[in-house]
Amino acid sequence: MRRHNRVCRQGFTLVEMIVSSGVVLLVMAGVMSAFIMGLRMWHNEAIQSELDFDLQIAMENIRRDMRLSSVGVGLMSFYPPDAVEYNAISIPLSVDTNGDGLLDRDDDGKIVWNKTVVYHVRKASPDQLVRTVFTPRMSNASPTDIFWQLSNAVMTSTQAELGNACLSNETYESRVIFENLVDLMFRPPDSVYDCYSAEIEHGHSYNFGSLVLTGGMHSLTFKVRGKNTNSVGYNVEIDRVTLSASGSPREGETYLPINTHPRYPYYTCSVTGGTLAAVDMSDVSPVWKQRSQLRFLADGEDSALTLRVDNDLWCDNLFDVPNPALRSNCTVKLDYSFTNVAPYVPDIVVSPDRGLAWVPTSAGTNSPTPKRFQNVTAITNIIVGGHPTFYGPSRDGKWARIGFERATGYSFYIYDVKLIDPATGHKADLTFVDGKMDRYYIPATTYKRTTHESTLTNHVIWSDWAESVEIREGQTYWVAFKTKEMSTAELFIYERDLRNALGWTRRDLPPGTFRPTDENRASIWANTEHVTMSIQNGTSAPELVSVHALEVCYPVYSVFRSGIFDTQMAAPVYEKLNWTQVERQIGPTLVGDVDIRIRSSDTVEGMTNASWTEAKGSDDGYFQSNQDNSLASLGHRRYVQYEARLTMDDDYSTRDDLIPKLRDCTINWKGPTGLVDLIVDFGKSPSNAVISATVDGQGFIKGIEVDMEIFKRGFPTWKSVRGVLEVRPLNTGR
Repeated sequence: MRRHNRVCRQGFTLVEMIVSSGVVLLVMAGVMSAFIMGLRMWHNEAIQSELDFDLQIAMENIRRDMRLSSVGVGLMSFYPPDAVEYNAISIPLSVDTNGDGLLDRDDDGKIVWNKTVVYHVRKASPDQLVRTVFTPRMSNASPTDIFWQLSNAVMTSTQAELGNACLSNETYESRVIFENLVDLMFRPPDSVYDCYSAEIEHGHSYNFGSLVLTGGMHSLTFKVRGKNTNSVGYNVEIDRVTLSASGSPREGETYLPINTHPRYPYYTCSVTGGTLAAVDMSDVSPVWKQRSQLRFLADGEDSALTLRVDNDLWCDNLFDVPNPALRSNCTVKLDYSFTNVAPYVPDIVVSPDRGLAWVPTSAGTNSPTPKRFQNVTAITNIIVGGHPTFYGPSRDGKWARIGFERATGYSFYIYDVKLIDPATGHKADLTFVDGKMDRYYIPATTYKRTTHESTLTNHVIWSDWAESVEIREGQTYWVAFKTKEMSTAELFIYERDLRNALGWTRRDLPPGTFRPTDENRASIWANTEHVTMSIQNGTSAPELVSVHALEVCYPVYSVFRSGIFDTQMAAPVYEKLNWTQVERQIGPTLVGDVDIRIRSSDTVEGMTNASWTEAKGSDDGYFQSNQDNSLASLGHRRYVQYEARLTMDDDYSTRDDLIPKLRDCTINWKGPTGLVDLIVDFGKSPSNAVISATVDGQGFIKGIEVDMEIFKRGFPTWKSVRGVLEVRPLNTGR
């Protein structure tokens, strides 16, 4: 029987089809989800890149323009008015119009601002960051004009409307930097200074920033904003302040007592919530400019100290800025005699000098060696003046005295002593022991009063003051005397005469003080160049004999000539000359006087030939009163210099308590309207505060802070980028 094989043919079942379709759909859904996610990520990255690019371009534009701008005479303006943060700004720019590669400048050397650039955000869909340039900038535009222009630019809704913001003869060019939702803020950063330190120290000079200051008087206010967490108080300590076109410093402690030093009205002040004092810092550090500072003992936050600051003046009270040109018979010194009167701190003054005017080393001599004079020897010592190597007296003096020195271990006897001025032929007889002795024996050993055990003499004996002698700096003088070894009888007579002159008894002078066995030897100083320094019994010798030093009392005239001060103005109109002084009177007689004269010049070199009598035609140009001297006749020239003459009555040349003193000299003029910086040297201590500063209520601009954030819708949320930069305009136009 035949069998046939049957072939079985089968398809997908319905279940299989459903399952496989589901798998395919799941795979396709995963692929599509990944694709969509990738597309969204790419879109978000594109948005982020766009925002980053917009921010970078915008910030770079603003940075470039602002760094080439100025907060000064060019007058930046901000919108809206009276705000803390601003969303629009107007800045001046300068471009090179003559092709020399430099910014254009006017006749005074200041930058010519020939463009105005405005940045603002125009609210639209989306927002637009707009940069508009107005040119040529209206040269005489006032701050009101500039703000009007900025306000009108902000209010425009289209580019074409910007033409309505042009000032006289200006045209405009404007472009949209980017279009996106944007928040833009311009803010001057808040400048504060932390005066705290764990130790008492002098802080570094701190620059609060810049502002435009007009000529005349202004109110500088320091306000307590808080304190460091480690501080135990709210004090403010000020060493010096600089706030004027010339940059002249003002010492903090000179504000006390008010209107005293310097004179009214340049240094006045007031406080709210505290008290003022001046503090002597000389024991802490010599860094303090006048060894003192002003201290504001504040009650707490919001306490304020206001100093009146004149723009502009030069107050020379340290006598070192600039360095003095001449000091004849006077020096600048720290005077502690003022510590017993308000404000109870020492003061730097100019006053006459007394003291050593000459010593043997001035004559190029070696160290002293002994020389014996046994027989009578007439000696004339020559104090050489006008020599290219040797020096005569280094200062003037009305009275004079000579110190005589014996050789170490020996005695020396001098008599018939004279101080001679060869130029006039005047001879002064020198005496000893208040005029009671015309000779003196310097014993080999020191002798004392046995009743008081006080040393009477050593190896040097000084003559009495010669009242009739006037010593002149650099001149030649002779010191003549005779010497010899004395016999026992001569020593006995001398001892008796000395006791009588001193009012002593025999008990006051120990026996054997004067020994005839002592050799008569003087200290001599040999001149290394063999120049004749003495004549001994008619024979010239290159040596000085016994003359230890020449000392003078206060001179009749002393002269202090200041350095040359630069006002930083081409033609300042000088107003007043004032100074603070200490003059002396005995009854109706003025025995210590201070007078000052002044001159000006267009150049430093020209000051040498400038006239001293232009400001005052009489008395060689010297003003006698120290208050309110008009300088209307003084030429309007950039550089100024003064000279003080200190005069002392020759009858009182030995009186330390009657010397005249110059404490400061102030010259003022109306400063220009322009950009100035506030620079303050603060004291720092554990009890000091954090402070801010304003002038006439206006804050300082140390830089402009730009805060920009740009937004755009992404998926699933908004994307944004933010940038903050601080720019300090560099073209100050000073």
